[in-house]
Amino acid sequence: MEALEAGSEQLAKEDIDELQKELKALRDRQSELERRIAAAAAAQPQPAPVYMQPGGGAAGTTSGQAGGAATNDYFANLLDEKLEPLRQAIAEHASRTVSASTISDDQLEQVRGAIKVILVPSSSDGTADALDRLLESSATSQPNAFWAVEEQLTEPAQRSRYAAELRQRMPASSVRWLEWIDAKDKVHRARLGTCVFPVSAKNDELLIVRRFHSDPSLGALLGVEVKKALTREALRQAEVEFYIWANQSYMPFAQLVTDLGTGGVVFYCRQPAGQGGHIQLVRHVLVGLDVMYAFVDQLIAQIPPYVGADDVARTTIILPDDLPSPKRIKLSQQLVPPPAMSACELLAKIVSDRDDIACMRDVEDLPMAALSVSSPPPCIS
Repeated sequence: MEALEAGSEQLAKEDIDELQKELKALRDRQSELERRIAAAAAAQPQPAPVYMQPGGGAAGTTSGQAGGAATNDYFANLLDEKLEPLRQAIAEHASRTVSASTISDDQLEQVRGAIKVILVPSSSDGTADALDRLLESSATSQPNAFWAVEEQLTEPAQRSRYAAELRQRMPASSVRWLEWIDAKDKVHRARLGTCVFPVSAKNDELLIVRRFHSDPSLGALLGVEVKKALTREALRQAEVEFYIWANQSYMPFAQLVTDLGTGGVVFYCRQPAGQGGHIQLVRHVLVGLDVMYAFVDQLIAQIPPYVGADDVARTTIILPDDLPSPKRIKLSQQLVPPPAMSACELLAKIVSDRDDIACMRDVEDLPMAALSVSSPPPCIS
């Protein structure tokens, strides 16, 4: 239940408490009715022995079975009525998409936990406060030289300006098998692991292997998100963009976010899942535009010419598991399949057994037990 409560607009605790109280009252009502049925049966004349009844049939037994079936149907209907709000809330939760641009800290922690990601700073950052200093510099230097030209306009309104700037400073034209594409309208949606909500994200600019032009997400190498200022919110957005695009790409992917003034921050997967199955996601701080552009120049220059080419011997396409500068690997290869049964599946199983009145005790405990996902297994779909 903790994972559900951490998501957006889930059931309030008082609603769960009220549901538990109602189910307890229902069980008490069941006990009272059973007591009254038993008392009424005891007051009736004893039926004749089976061998004395016409045809020797077990009429008393048949009558008792019919009464028991009717009682079970009565409580099954009441149980369905009590469970319906909980089922609706879970279904609504599962269908609500959270955008990368608005995701909260708590929601991002759920995403990380669902795919067992550990966020680590790059050893090249220099000092532990490198990120804090970059964010402070970006905030205090607003607007920087690039955005001051048309300060009143938003980022989308200046798309053509910053796209031209990026492609001029980070040229891929000299590498014939690579190209930059406009990705602002390419929204992708994915459910990450056992999170109770799917997430969606897009990008501003995307560096891809040219042969994947018709489906850029499959050949994505680097995504670039452009912001007027580097903030914690912008970093959360870029991290989610990394998860979504890295999961779809056949290539080791990296995601950059920049303000085109003070520098940027790049995310990439550094090494396979180690002990405990955790994946290391590197967050590398690039202080200064010269440092940022040098990083991207090196990333482009070190992409081998055979990436995305035909492997004639195997009649396949060459899709590397890792790339250098920076050393990075595919995120999708580190993710494991989903668990055998999710919380919603477990709820469905209990509901399917509703004709068994003994299951009512299980349902009463359901909110705190069956729906508790404190350490969700990693998966992505």
